[in-house]
Amino acid sequence: VEIKELWNSKSLNIEWNLDPDVNVLAGDNGSGKSTILDLIAGVFVNNYSHDTGRKAKSVKITFNDGKIASFENIKGSIAMLETRAKSNERIKKFLSKLKKQEGKNYSKIAAIEFAEFSYEQLGVEPIKLTEMLETISTFDQELKDLETLKKFSDNLRTELDWQLYLLQQKYYNYTSSTGTLAVEALLNENNENKEQVDDLKRQVTIQKAKQNLFFGIIDSLFSNTGKKINRKNSDLSFLKEDKIQVQFHQLSSGEKQILIILLSALIQADKPFIMIMDEPEISLHTDWQEDLITNIRKLNENVQIIIATHSPFIIAHGWVNKVFQVNKITTPN
Repeated sequence: VEIKELWNSKSLNIEWNLDPDVNVLAGDNGSGKSTILDLIAGVFVNNYSHDTGRKAKSVKITFNDGKIASFENIKGSIAMLETRAKSNERIKKFLSKLKKQEGKNYSKIAAIEFAEFSYEQLGVEPIKLTEMLETISTFDQELKDLETLKKFSDNLRTELDWQLYLLQQKYYNYTSSTGTLAVEALLNENNENKEQVDDLKRQVTIQKAKQNLFFGIIDSLFSNTGKKINRKNSDLSFLKEDKIQVQFHQLSSGEKQILIILLSALIQADKPFIMIMDEPEISLHTDWQEDLITNIRKLNENVQIIIATHSPFIIAHGWVNKVFQVNKITTPN
């Protein structure tokens, strides 16, 4: 990851060579940890929702196969941009659209600023890039658009409730896919292509094992409050020792948070993906923090984890060598 002019300061440039498995970003408050994560996510989502242009001049992400996704905040006079448009098709299209939009006022524009995202070298559509990323929000704030979201469920109150509501459908798809694979393997039992049948059976075995592992981890984490995942339901619900059912919106903030993190790892079904978390220690018990990275990787060993944190407990169990200090990845202009 290469970031030029962080916070528009010419002396603040980032060059971060990430490990393929775990990366923990550490630094003082205000050193830029959250901003760096936000800029990485901004390139993946291909829009200004992360306020990308105000945080850096450019971001360049190079993947392990040499392919590149990038962003550049372009600003200047119309004359300067028209010069650049001669060799840049994206700027040319932007100016053409602007000229049509502004009409006679086009020539009166003194200067302009816009974001140029580039994915040509990836070989996949930008929408596919977003599927490779899971950005975990750890702040349990009240939903801003509460009235609108009530059409989905009356039980939605906070950001974590909404995340769990969305994950619940993905979890249902995950469990359904396991059943579909099992049926497919059974129907093809007499198929001459034994390798195909064996592969289907292997996938079913792995997915069931991972689901049971997920159940076991969550049950262990929630054991002090006597809650266990209700295995008979396809939705996210829990049973207490007295058989009282607990819905996900009734969980504590810490319980919701760990459930979101581990469920996000599970439903990727061992596919390679990137998980970004900003201060995941918020609301989590120190024991949960110590096992967080290990539990994520148990559920999906192909995940690349990128964390910004202040907590020493996150790295306690063998992850000290995965820590990157912001001041160590800052390079001169």
